[in-house]
Amino acid sequence: MAILCEDASALILAEAGAPLPEAALPVAKVLTVRMVGRALDNPGGFTAETIGSYSYQRDASASAGLGLTEDERAQLRRLVGLPQTASPKLGLGYDRADRRTVTDVGWPD
Repeated sequence: MAILCEDASALILAEAGAPLPEAALPVAKVLTVRMVGRALDNPGGFTAETIGSYSYQRDASASAGLGLTEDERAQLRRLVGLPQTASPKLGLGYDRADRRTVTDVGWPD
């Protein structure tokens, strides 16, 4: 259990990107408990199971295992002042043929 708590805390700190402010510590504790609870309740992170005619499905957000759900991630990011949206990664608009016209090296095929 202690290892799960340490791992959950590490994931929270990694998501926050910086040491947590004092005001964020109670929320971090709640998030840690939620994450560990999910990991213990559903260690495989399954969202559905079928045995014969019996079928069971749970909400995917409740099956995140030892990880932050999107809602928890947004809550933590708001708390530490990080932006709520991410910038999409865009290419430079070059392809292999363009690179060969600029340099004689190009990319290996």
